[in-house]
Amino acid sequence: DENGEYNLRSVKSDIGNSQFNPILIPNEAIRESQNAGARANGFFDLELIKNLHLNISGGVDWGTGTNNSYNPILITTIGTASVLNTKSVDIQNTNRLTYVLEKDVHRFQVDAVHEYFYNKSTRLETNASGFISDNTTYKNLEIAETQRISNRLTDAALQSFLGRVNYSLFDKYLLTASVRADGSSKFRE
Repeated sequence: DENGEYNLRSVKSDIGNSQFNPILIPNEAIRESQNAGARANGFFDLELIKNLHLNISGGVDWGTGTNNSYNPILITTIGTASVLNTKSVDIQNTNRLTYVLEKDVHRFQVDAVHEYFYNKSTRLETNASGFISDNTTYKNLEIAETQRISNRLTDAALQSFLGRVNYSLFDKYLLTASVRADGSSKFRE
């Protein structure tokens, strides 16, 4: 309006609707996020003896984040805040032993594979509402009328074993046999 205040109602009666002023939330709400992450992958292949290869690969994915927000009393009439902290790490490793024998029209290959995956993540979220002032925003949630806290911890691992035999004749006919076993920490007692 002419005083630099937000028009929270229609300028003229019977015109407009009950929606917020479209620039109120972008200008007045507080949103602050800090996120960081790192990823590393690698592998190597080694010929142990003639026709026998060991391939090892793996990776790590790490991340952390903080997301804070505050909607002032002007927007919500009670003031609402949220603080969210997350951390996670994923680790993956694959070990593959391969033997290949080729003779004339025959090709024989044996694979033994072990794979491991691990994930650990934490999430802590605190929400608050009912502030008497906008002065502290999300930085002092204990003074709000209502607080709600939720948290979660995930700690899971998966291991897989695979054995496979391939036989090829004339590069045309193929016979494959395999066996696989998986184990998950989610099914532990």
